[in-house]
Formats: sequence, structure tokens, C-alpha cells
Amino acid sequence: MNQAMKPGRHVSDTQAIVVDEVFPHAHDIIWKALTSGELIGRWLMAPDGFVPVTGNRFTFQTKPAGKWDGTRNDIAYRNMSEGWKKVVERLDTVVAEEATSQGLD
Repeated sequence: MNQAMKPGRHVSDTQAIVVDEVFPHAHDIIWKALTSGELIGRWLMAPDGFVPVTGNRFTFQTKPAGKWDGTRNDIAYRNMSEGWKKVVERLDTVVAEEATSQGLD
């Protein structure tokens, strides 16, 4: 387990992945895509136990591979360092689809 994931560690102790992107969509549609479990599942992965409530804890889990159980920080961090660019592209696609379905495009 990564030091950043041990109980008692603070957010400031974690590793960071930074992707800077500007979306050409209304912020309420983007917010919906960031706070709806169903939509999060379309652009990232299904969150287990997600509800958009302050303090709620939930888990993202993908298929385990080899020694990786599908949830721990080190391997996910390494794999997602470049993967977030693709995730952001999928987020843009989901937001555009939502905007179109609501007649907001």
C-alpha cells in the first residue's frame, strides 16, 4: 500500500496527476457528469457506494490484474498518469451527449 493511502495520512501527502482542460459546455451539465454515479460510470468507471454528499466515502474498482486487486494507489497511479488524458476525452464526450439529449448544444 502506498504511504499516501495509509490511515491517518492527509490529502497533502498524496501524489498528484494534473490535467488542465477547458470544456465548451455549460457548467451545470459538466457538474452533472461529475456528480452522477451513472454518468461517472460512463466516462471513468462505476463508483461503488457513490452519492454526492460531503464526507461520503466510495471506491472505484476495475478488474484486478495480476497482483493488483483493482483498487490500490501505486499501480493505479502509474497506469493512470497518462490515462487521465483519455478519461478527460471520455468526460467531454459524455458531457456533449448529455447536452445534446437536453437540447443544450
